[in-house]
Amino acid sequence: MRLALIERFRPVIMTEISAAHLARAGDSLEDVGRFLRRYGYNFHFNLGPQHAMTEEFELAKIWSPKHPGGLYDLLAVHPKSDRRPLPARGPIVPFVRWVLQRAKKVPVWLKRRLIG
Repeated sequence: MRLALIERFRPVIMTEISAAHLARAGDSLEDVGRFLRRYGYNFHFNLGPQHAMTEEFELAKIWSPKHPGGLYDLLAVHPKSDRRPLPARGPIVPFVRWVLQRAKKVPVWLKRRLIG
């Protein structure tokens, strides 16, 4: 199946994504990744607060929509889009920061020291 709108306009796609919800529909994160990669999309995820009242996202580039954790914000952007996000930091430092912010067993003093 060809999607002429995606091929022609290369829209920026922002969505909440969840492996559990996709599985109930008979799909997977890998299916989403394959579909969007077929059209040349790159992936980012938001490290900032979910459901925030602002559009101040802190984006990290990821290689695939397959992501540790449950529900998260996925941004898919075509490299030729004129609406690319500001250059995201490399995925390692933001990912470590994201994990530490959500870790339950890391002492608060250590989190503050590692992520500010």
